[in-house]
Amino acid sequence: MTMTARNPNHAIDINFNTLNLTLYYQHRSLAEAASLLHLYQSFKAKNKIYYTFSGSKLKINNARWMRFLAAQKRGDVMLWFDATSSMRFTDSTTDSMIHIIHANCRIAVGSNGMILPRDKDNK
Repeated sequence: MTMTARNPNHAIDINFNTLNLTLYYQHRSLAEAASLLHLYQSFKAKNKIYYTFSGSKLKINNARWMRFLAAQKRGDVMLWFDATSSMRFTDSTTDSMIHIIHANCRIAVGSNGMILPRDKDNK
């Protein structure tokens, strides 16, 4: 999975303290990853964040896995991605308190395991 973090501000830097990711399938958690990131991002910057959910991060029993594989074979697995981070921002005179930011989006995965083109640039 690749996620892009953008800082559109003109004079504010961001310090991300943590990043927690959750991937949902059929309204239940499929995989979780916690405290992945400590990132400083200067103003007007864009960073790509890469992560692979695998092994012990996956939370799925055999019955759900079989439903997942059947949906993948049909070519349209609907997933919900959720990201939460704690961060501070700074400008030339101020260091802020900790803020929590939250983002989520729906994505569909095709039979090849890749995100479908219609969902490639979801925000």
